[in-house]
Amino acid sequence: MYIKPPEIPRHILAAQALDVRTPASHLFKEKIRIRAANLLSGYKGENVMHYQLQFLPEDDFLIFHYIRLSDEYKHFQIDYLLLSRWFYLIIEVKNIYDNISFDDLGQAYRKIDNNVEVFTNPVEQISLQHRRLLSWLSTFDFPSVPIEKIVVYSRDDTYLRNLTNDKNISDIVMHRDKVLSKIDSLIDKHQTARVSKQQLLDLSRHILNEHVPEKMTA
Repeated sequence: MYIKPPEIPRHILAAQALDVRTPASHLFKEKIRIRAANLLSGYKGENVMHYQLQFLPEDDFLIFHYIRLSDEYKHFQIDYLLLSRWFYLIIEVKNIYDNISFDDLGQAYRKIDNNVEVFTNPVEQISLQHRRLLSWLSTFDFPSVPIEKIVVYSRDDTYLRNLTNDKNISDIVMHRDKVLSKIDSLIDKHQTARVSKQQLLDLSRHILNEHVPEKMTA
């Protein structure tokens, strides 16, 4: 069941509005245009996940799209957060075309012809989100529940390469079509309920109350 369904965040709408209002002759027009396009592309990738997640048992999962929480290090953002009585799941969504390779130096990059574009390593990114969510939950004395994490590439034409056959990458990184089977395996893995339905609802309300939308820049 969606507690916070997908919708375009206000800061993305603001970035688009700023792009429209900025004349082509402006010194920073290209930078503004690229930022607006990248933000919208990221949202479209996240929105694709809605199709897969709607097939989950409605009574078993509470689903949040775009959660931004405060901690001692300012804020951290989660694309999708799934809560159940048995485990929680963080989903980081990437909308990148062509190919993505993961090497033995912990780098994630795309190579097209002779050009190499390096990206933030999503495995390290989601591991940090995992750490910060654990700390955030403990701050408010919520019961301890296993937290799983996956990185999902939302485009059908993205070719993923795990160059070193790193098991951690194979377990965490996947295409969107694998998400439901992955969640099924997590359901099989976590058979013991850790919280009551009421505790889960209390946590859901708290997350909504603590959500801090990114400020509009326009």
